[in-house]
Amino acid sequence: MDSLDLVSPYLFKHKGSNFLVKDKMQPEDLDALQYFEIRSTDVFLISYPKSGTAWMQQILVQIMDAAHPEQAEDVSNRLRVPWLEERSADNPLRERPDPRIFGTHLPPDMLPLGVKAKQIKAVYVWRNPKDVLVSFYHFAHSWVLLETPTSFEDFFQQFLDGKVYMGSWFDHVREYYAVHKQLNIHFVQYENMLKVGILFWQMHVYTSNLS
Repeated sequence: MDSLDLVSPYLFKHKGSNFLVKDKMQPEDLDALQYFEIRSTDVFLISYPKSGTAWMQQILVQIMDAAHPEQAEDVSNRLRVPWLEERSADNPLRERPDPRIFGTHLPPDMLPLGVKAKQIKAVYVWRNPKDVLVSFYHFAHSWVLLETPTSFEDFFQQFLDGKVYMGSWFDHVREYYAVHKQLNIHFVQYENMLKVGILFWQMHVYTSNLS
């Protein structure tokens, strides 16, 4: 821990983003993710924290189960869609049939190189930062890996300063939009996910050639 660039006792900064001190992933492990073996059939679910990721996990799992019913697993979505950069409760190396789905909060410059090289399908979910802030604030009270906020006002300032888990919401969204033409990425706004029927149709069209 002495070698970490600490933002707080709970977070360390690496390449502009903030990661969990209590997770097993150290800076060298995060750097090694760029060489994570990517298959051409892989699908990435990318988001800033508290942007509707769990909902999109469920949608993608249902799409995959409909396309590949013989591969459906009676396990949690967290096991079906493991986080690439977290090891506290995830194992992205678990053997799974293709197509595999991965979740990540990583910024674009820390993604595995194969995401761009193989032009794998990626879904980026983004949400109104006001709602992200409120959800993040309550989440920080319940997740043991994060520091419990002393007040909403303090957490609000930390959010604006990019001193929360994964850093600045503004940078995360801006950086992904800046490289969207280089990646095979589909942007989905959380607020539009309320229109479930329309979204399901859009996602079905987008992933139809996975079957």
